[in-house]
Amino acid sequence: MLIHCFVITIREPCNRARSVRQTRDLCLVATHLLEALTKTVLQIDFRVMNGLLAFLLFGGALHVDLATLVSRAVPPIELATFATITSTFILGFLFWQPAGLLG
Repeated sequence: MLIHCFVITIREPCNRARSVRQTRDLCLVATHLLEALTKTVLQIDFRVMNGLLAFLLFGGALHVDLATLVSRAVPPIELATFATITSTFILGFLFWQPAGLLG
């Protein structure tokens, strides 16, 4: 689905660039390659990936340096906490105002 959207996005500028022959030829080649890529990707059976994902994640986790991970954990935790609290107040206020008008 994502590649299909990408092909449609690429085609739009190509349709507008018909006055310049070189640009149009380049767009036609790009469109042709993206259509071939789309057909290829749509033929892949992604159910196999679900089974392999667990093994890939486990294999990647074996190579994590826990000391480095712990030393770099504070900024993401602070940012996530701040973002969660901020979005809660913003969304609460944006919901509270219309709800007050409705009664």
